[in-house]
Amino acid sequence: MKLQALHLLSLLFFLSTAYVNGQITTKADAPNIFIDCHARCYQDFIKQELTYVNYMLNRQSADVFIQVTNQRTGAGGRQYQIEVSGRERFSGLADTLSFITDANESDNSVRTKLLQNIEKGLIPYLLKTSLKEDISFEIKSASSASEIEEEVDDPWKQWVYGVGVWSNFNGGEIYKNNFAYGWLNASKVTEDFKWESSISGNYRSNITAIPDEDTVKFVQTESRFRTTFVKSINEHFSAGFFLRVAEESFANYRLDLSFQPAIEYNFYPYKEANKKQFTTLYRIGPQYASYVDTTIFDVQQELLWRHSVEFRFKKIEDWGNVDIEFTYGNYLHDFELLFAFLNPEIELNIWKGLSLDIGGGFELIRNQLNLRKSDASRDDILLQIQELKSNYNYFFNLGINYRFGSKYANVVNVRF
Repeated sequence: MKLQALHLLSLLFFLSTAYVNGQITTKADAPNIFIDCHARCYQDFIKQELTYVNYMLNRQSADVFIQVTNQRTGAGGRQYQIEVSGRERFSGLADTLSFITDANESDNSVRTKLLQNIEKGLIPYLLKTSLKEDISFEIKSASSASEIEEEVDDPWKQWVYGVGVWSNFNGGEIYKNNFAYGWLNASKVTEDFKWESSISGNYRSNITAIPDEDTVKFVQTESRFRTTFVKSINEHFSAGFFLRVAEESFANYRLDLSFQPAIEYNFYPYKEANKKQFTTLYRIGPQYASYVDTTIFDVQQELLWRHSVEFRFKKIEDWGNVDIEFTYGNYLHDFELLFAFLNPEIELNIWKGLSLDIGGGFELIRNQLNLRKSDASRDDILLQIQELKSNYNYFFNLGINYRFGSKYANVVNVRF
């Protein structure tokens, strides 16, 4: 019966796709473009406004490849970078355009700037087609086009702030759950340095009324203060520090205070960071800990030193992108008290319309000095009230996608 139903559904699917067909409208001699977007690109809007090119369903069918990336600016906006490169008949043509958006800029303003810059990048390609006869342009006069530099009175001195509160309450006859979270952050980013600070806290409670038994209740609280300061040294080196102050009942910390000076080296120039990065970050410093309960090492407070080294490789290309992160660290008084974390993420464009996503992570844990000496109760374990000993954590994800059919994607229909 299930097999018959599957056959019927398959038949209906192919009949529906066979019935709904129509004429594909393409523009003769027009560039065949593919937009590879690693940011919000408003592709429906671009297709509706930029109608004199052919949009390809996959990059292999395109002779103009457009890659859009962005990075967050110090003021909370975005710096977009648009790389346009030619293939086949346009081989040898390549250019890069960029623009910056404001944190409070509307979506319409952002998508208009994106469209304008894509159109500018397409001009060299249009000049090599019959569409060059239809091109008209206007160059502003020197007086109106030039930018006039002037001192700006900024009462905030380039500092940007954010604040927020979020809460959730739900329950029933047996369960009641309450959660509240709040945060405040401040940042100042210039060419010479970056300063970011944040303070946050959350409260979580759970009440379970077990029939014919006692009501089970637990409360967790966490509060954190973090500051990061980075000074630009040159095109490859940066230096600064990390400061952290925290209270975490789950992890047995009444107070967790750490200060770590750090230095970072990027094998690529920082100006290329939105396309490729290969960085190594080393940090070292003291950590003071005061515990809620006595730990498995029979201490309630201690001052220790620790260090860590982090490697990260990130690259975005037309064949896909790769992001690999590896971190290793240990306490200096005992090198067996260590941790390591590996997190590779890879997206490969294998063939026309076929892509493969592979990712995962493995964390080796040998540094849980904060564990409570007392055994956790059954309720503590089930409700995850306190941190438990764990030698490792891992996760893995795998995905494959395939698109087939018409190579053209010129039509936009936003109904429903």
